Amino acid sequence: MTIRFDSVGRKKILLDGIKTIRAGELVGTLAAVFIFPEDIELTAGPSTHHRQFFDLYISQANKGYIDWLGSFQKALTQRNRLLKEISRDSSGQRQLEAWDELLIEEGAKIVAARKTFVDSITGISESFYKEFDNNILKISYSPKVATAESDIKSAIAKLLKLYRPRELRAGLTLVGPHRDKLEINLNGRPIRHYGSRGQKRCAMIALKLGAAEYLSQTDNGDVILILDEAFAELDQIKSRALMEILAGKRQVFMATAGMFGDMGLKAERFTISNGKISQE
Repeated sequence: MTIRFDSVGRKKILLDGIKTIRAGELVGTLAAVFIFPEDIELTAGPSTHHRQFFDLYISQANKGYIDWLGSFQKALTQRNRLLKEISRDSSGQRQLEAWDELLIEEGAKIVAARKTFVDSITGISESFYKEFDNNILKISYSPKVATAESDIKSAIAKLLKLYRPRELRAGLTLVGPHRDKLEINLNGRPIRHYGSRGQKRCAMIALKLGAAEYLSQTDNGDVILILDEAFAELDQIKSRALMEILAGKRQVFMATAGMFGDMGLKAERFTISNGKISQE
């Protein structure tokens, strides 16, 4: 893959020498899972990070997912605009119904894809967490729409009708995948409020490793794991547990300001010093 910028700053992307139309076409070309220090927000922060987690990894496995998100976001933006206008002038009701249809259609696809994703990673991620300590991690998908119903589109339509008066008062769409979240509990309590920093980091890593397993079971094949300071806030026991997990992975890139120490990791090591890279 080659990325170039012309004299006026326009970006040109080539894959195997062939120009691509947009960056979104590259999603899924190379399956990769990233574990960065700030990713602790997945288990410590608001549900926005849950939805970003869904979208980043589902889009690598499902080529249509990004398009669904784009269409849904368009419907959401227009619908919110109309809800604000209708609160002052009811003439936009018919337009609202048209955007409802698109919101329902694309929203149902997104919810179904997210449910499949979470169902796929739940058991794996919970098992990975057991490698770190004896506490019990439980993960579940908590959409605004009940996915138990056979027809998710009908479920969204029912909720839109139910919430319409409230939405008109708020001037916002209150139903849809833009309000989805993960329930992440440790020993039956929300990890966000009751977990230690180390436990939150371990749970985040377990979720990311679950995503890697999910991608490896798709057509993407081998998944690259990229870790930056992944051992921050982990004690020696948890650090060793993570090293043992990573030892079973085929392609792992790790960056750390500290030393790996005597953990028995067989790997090529590179040092960056004074702007120069050298292999140990």
